[in-house]
Amino acid sequence: MAISGELVISLKNIQSNYRLLNDISCAACETGAAVKADAYGLGMHRVAPALYDVGVRHFFVATLDEAIELREVLPQAIIYILNGFVTAEKLVYREYNLIPVLNSLAEIKLYQIFARDVSEKQPAIIHFDTGMSRLGLPANEADILCNDLLLIEGIELKYIMSHLSSSDEKSSSVNQDQYQLFSKISSSFRGVKISLCNSGGVFLSQKYHMDLTRPGIGLYGGNPTGEMLNPMKPAMSLNAPILQVKSVKKGDVAGYNGTYCFDKNTDVAIISIGYADGFLRSLSNGASLYWQGL
Repeated sequence: MAISGELVISLKNIQSNYRLLNDISCAACETGAAVKADAYGLGMHRVAPALYDVGVRHFFVATLDEAIELREVLPQAIIYILNGFVTAEKLVYREYNLIPVLNSLAEIKLYQIFARDVSEKQPAIIHFDTGMSRLGLPANEADILCNDLLLIEGIELKYIMSHLSSSDEKSSSVNQDQYQLFSKISSSFRGVKISLCNSGGVFLSQKYHMDLTRPGIGLYGGNPTGEMLNPMKPAMSLNAPILQVKSVKKGDVAGYNGTYCFDKNTDVAIISIGYADGFLRSLSNGASLYWQGL
């Protein structure tokens, strides 16, 4: 068998990152987890149960297929689908006990019709776009809904939510602007729980925590704060063995097209890592590696 790179995923560090985010959050707030895109590529079928073991109950995925896969490994979890409601698969939501995040008035109407057809209130989150310009009801649709709550009759509203766009910039006025707009919207939904925070939002201020935070990148070791020192533990490491050590002279070149020129005589280690391991040619002359942790 050929010697190759090895990706090591630390479920313990992911659990530790969750505990940090949960400890920072205000006492009345629950801490959920975004496990979309196969838990950011780390393996949802292993990551999600590890998070459930340390207290996570609310899980956010992107697609219906992801939600079904997650339900099979976590029968008791509360699962939300960020990409919304797919009418062609409407019965699947009831079969697997899945909760769509509704992102437009048109989608809300379709889900309301579904609830009426099955003669039972159906659970959902409604997402408001407060400045991200991504998924969620835009301002004009938000105004319509806030002024006519009959538009959600038949829908069991679990939360309303929005998403911070600049939470890794503590000094950005955008955070406060989004907070104020979302607070204004939420005033029309008295008694309904609210959710605004992503990973970075957890570190901004407890006023942003509300009823439920939805960390993603922070769980997996990404720096959500914008600060030089990352408070999160790394969730993975990519290790590769040295295949060969050779000596090169000053003026010798290395790599495709000879893009690196040695400025002195030195020893070079050839390691077993490349495209198949996620190490791209675009990293040439810009990436750094650790040797024995240094």
